[in-house]
Amino acid sequence: MADELRRELMQSKNYCTDRLAELKTELNRLQEEGTSLKAELEGSTDSKAAGLIRRRRMYLSRRVGELKTERSARTEELQKANEQLKALPR
Repeated sequence: MADELRRELMQSKNYCTDRLAELKTELNRLQEEGTSLKAELEGSTDSKAAGLIRRRRMYLSRRVGELKTERSARTEELQKANEQLKALPR
């Protein structure tokens, strides 16, 4: 029973570790795109293009918020898995 629990906790730990790395990469990419679009928006004189840029930036902002929420959940899950692994008898 303890071996099965240990295996499940290790899987959770590995998944969270991998997913956190993916989330960091995706967050950085989206934030860079948002910064780039902000600069493009400031230099834009075309109102149609500016509207498209604003919509894209709103999407990016919403997506960054979702990813930050997931990052928080994965960090908490990773901490719990680590704590439970430490508590298991060897």
